[in-house]
Amino acid sequence: MKKAVFALIAAMLVVSATPVFAEPAFDEGYGLIALSEYEVGLVVHGMPELAIEGGGIYVNSGLDNGFEAIGLPFGSGESLLSVINVVGGYDISDKVLGYLQTTNNGAPTILRTNLDPIEDPLSIFPEPSLLLESPTAPIDGSRLSIYDGVHTLQPGYYPGGIDIAGGNVTLLPGIYQIGGDMYGRGLHITGGNVYADQVMFHMLDGGVDVRGNAQMTLSAPTSGDYEGISIFQSRTNYNDSEINGAGGLDLTGKLYFPNNHLSLAGYGDTIGSQIIADTVDIGGNGLINIPYNPVPEPATLSLLALGGLTVLRRRK
Repeated sequence: MKKAVFALIAAMLVVSATPVFAEPAFDEGYGLIALSEYEVGLVVHGMPELAIEGGGIYVNSGLDNGFEAIGLPFGSGESLLSVINVVGGYDISDKVLGYLQTTNNGAPTILRTNLDPIEDPLSIFPEPSLLLESPTAPIDGSRLSIYDGVHTLQPGYYPGGIDIAGGNVTLLPGIYQIGGDMYGRGLHITGGNVYADQVMFHMLDGGVDVRGNAQMTLSAPTSGDYEGISIFQSRTNYNDSEINGAGGLDLTGKLYFPNNHLSLAGYGDTIGSQIIADTVDIGGNGLINIPYNPVPEPATLSLLALGGLTVLRRRK
């Protein structure tokens, strides 16, 4: 199928070894970045839809199957994908290639391969210093578990992590440093109503696990050293993370998992304004919104005039 696609494009456009577009610097234009160069970077399975407003996807994997699509994703017409850049190659079905004909507001998604990897755009941010224990963390250092009632939490260090399964919980603005338990759980939210305005979770240990019937609103700090970042999983914390919404998640800000595998699923949920992770898999049968700040790539407007799925290859 790849040969057929390239033959079609060759009849419409001659692509030179020199790029016909200006490469954006760092994360400009990318709502989802998979950083790993040596593993499959992005796997999409099941029947999910993915809507990235104002940006595309960059997969740093140099493998021939750096981007895999298994099943029937992007098929219902709700996806919004302007561009998918893959350093190596892709393994996707003819049917998925067909779906990508209309996943950019009815126009084709641009699919580029054989590119150079990009840097981690948040690598310049140092880890936050260790904070004092929060006055609302258990005094014995154990896990904070909330199952019902009304609670207001204050920023600081939670050495045993946080588990919210019910109740109404408000997190005051600031940085929440999260430790983990023996099961690798750091921030575990499976129910209740959680409101966290101008909050950043710094995951020292354990993963992020948000799923079930949780209703959660999260926004990033609007000032300070970590402005715009809602989740920062420590670079020395290798636990996997999962965000699996059922329609009740409104998570904005950058979600940063630099050395972690991140699993995503949703059902009309907003999951980050930008996602940066080592590797990513997207599953389920619903829509995931990533309202990235609109910065269209210079190539987008000119290449969409081709009238078909555009696959560009850049020689190194």
